[in-house]
Amino acid sequence: MKWTSSFKYLPINYGMTLATLSDKTQRVLFDNNLNGNKVRILFSNKYAKETLNLKKVTIGIENEGAVERIREVTLRGTKEIVLPAGAEVYSDEVEVTVKAGDRIAVNIYIDQQQKIQNLCGYWAEGGSEVRCNIEGDDTRGNAFSSTSMEEIYKFVKEDPSSVKGQFFFGFSAVQVWTEDDVKVITAFGDSITAMAFFTNALQKRLYKKYPGQVTLLNAGIGGNRLLHDATWIPDAPAEGGLFGEAGVRRFEKDVFGRDKVDSIFCLMGINDIMHPLQFEKAEESVSAEYLEQKKIGMRLPGLPKRPNKTTRLHVKLQYISQKKCEITVTDLGFGEMFPASGKVWTEVTRW
Repeated sequence: MKWTSSFKYLPINYGMTLATLSDKTQRVLFDNNLNGNKVRILFSNKYAKETLNLKKVTIGIENEGAVERIREVTLRGTKEIVLPAGAEVYSDEVEVTVKAGDRIAVNIYIDQQQKIQNLCGYWAEGGSEVRCNIEGDDTRGNAFSSTSMEEIYKFVKEDPSSVKGQFFFGFSAVQVWTEDDVKVITAFGDSITAMAFFTNALQKRLYKKYPGQVTLLNAGIGGNRLLHDATWIPDAPAEGGLFGEAGVRRFEKDVFGRDKVDSIFCLMGINDIMHPLQFEKAEESVSAEYLEQKKIGMRLPGLPKRPNKTTRLHVKLQYISQKKCEITVTDLGFGEMFPASGKVWTEVTRW
């Protein structure tokens, strides 16, 4: 038997207070594909600068909007969970039987005003779901009317995309004590992975064909780069720190740190090309004036309008002389949801 994650997303370093909440219950629902008779929750306040107090935490199985088989979750025997800044810690083991096909619910209630500074999140619909009630303690599992993400988090409201992210606080993973032969697959990458569009679709297929035999986890960070740490952007949260440390540096801990992983999907590298480089001192011989001269803009007329972060472009640069570079951009679409248009744009620029 082994502890295996049934649900996992990575905390993101926003470096700021994202909301201030009180007298509110958060409910996170997700599809479980593991069989076991006990679970544990990985509590997380990893990037926060202040303590987070969770008045009550429960776990159970959703059934038609309500949650059944409710169990209280404790930490070192205490019902009220206190998470200091930077904390990541497993709960006590919870005796509850879960089966492949169950939709597990994690309920967290905060009573007194709390600053939310540490979040996990994704954008895809039709898989996991985050609900927050209007007010009160609903950790006993009763159905409730939900408040939208836009009402809770200002940055979600300000996102111009028609597809809004879903975010949750207090924890980042749920593990099940399950069979040794269960296979663990982790998707490692940037926003294409973190948004969970392809992982949700793949998860449904895998769980339907291999009930109780496989779990698919998400280790994506939006804007993440393979070789460089987060792009420094003064006006972005944590000055760009939300893009995370370089993929080559975080790979070991984010993929293998909590689970014995059998297979990995790795989709990463485009941000190393598309994002501005974060130069080290050894590279500072390249002047800002020189870089300013080398910026180019290229129009893409006829590019289909799609939701934010659902367009992939293939960019090819080919030098046709010492000072001339031909740039070719091809629309790749976004899988079956947003098929490629077949459009190609070409432009020649001088360096």
